[in-house]
Amino acid sequence: MENQMAETTQKRKRPYPKPVSLANLRPSRPRYDEPKARRELLVTPDGWRGFKALAKAHGLSLGEFAERIGRGIIPLGTPAGGAK
Repeated sequence: MENQMAETTQKRKRPYPKPVSLANLRPSRPRYDEPKARRELLVTPDGWRGFKALAKAHGLSLGEFAERIGRGIIPLGTPAGGAK
């Protein structure tokens, strides 16, 4: 039984970070005319859950979803008061 637990534990170990994840950070051809940079924002838990659900519904990662909103590829409605 102890040997079986050791095998199970060994199977779960993965290199961190995963090589595939590192490759995704450096795409072979850029999607846009400038490199992406790490950003930070503060949101409520409800707001974050909603943002994640919207990104998932569009089939996009959180970063790509934010990128497309910011670039106007995914348009948002007119703000209240008509301000732009």
